[in-house]
Amino acid sequence: DLFSRNPCNIYVFEPVKIYSDQLKKRFRNNKSIKVFDFGLSGRTRKEEIALLGPGSSIFRGINKGIKSEMSSINLKDIDEFINEKSIDQIDLLKLNIEGGEYELLPRLIENGLLSIIKRIQIQFHEISDNSQNEREAIREQLSKTHECEYSYVFIWENWVRKDLIK
Repeated sequence: DLFSRNPCNIYVFEPVKIYSDQLKKRFRNNKSIKVFDFGLSGRTRKEEIALLGPGSSIFRGINKGIKSEMSSINLKDIDEFINEKSIDQIDLLKLNIEGGEYELLPRLIENGLLSIIKRIQIQFHEISDNSQNEREAIREQLSKTHECEYSYVFIWENWVRKDLIK
């Protein structure tokens, strides 16, 4: 939908093979949309993911008492990916990564990478008793470089880099 309204380069990260294969097939004729068969994270590693459709997560499943099929996935450090691809600007970073935001965003913050991101859309998830505190700590750091345009707690929030606000 985004591409149809505003043609641009889009990177899609889908670590679950069956879903990444579907996305690759869907966008095979669009050179501007690149699908990667790994997820972005705060560090590179392999994980087990509970396959729960749009709620698939490494933070749900066996540990939470939910019966689900498990799959092995690859996660890549976002800092490594940005450096490998020589990315110096991101217009929109949309994060709906089922709890992974609590690792990925601090990695961006600690490496000073927020400055290359114009807009950040985040869906924070409640994955532990400490999720609210972790969310607030991240929001405090984000507020140093970005301004929150809207926030629906644990639904969606949008942040805009301060130098873009008129």
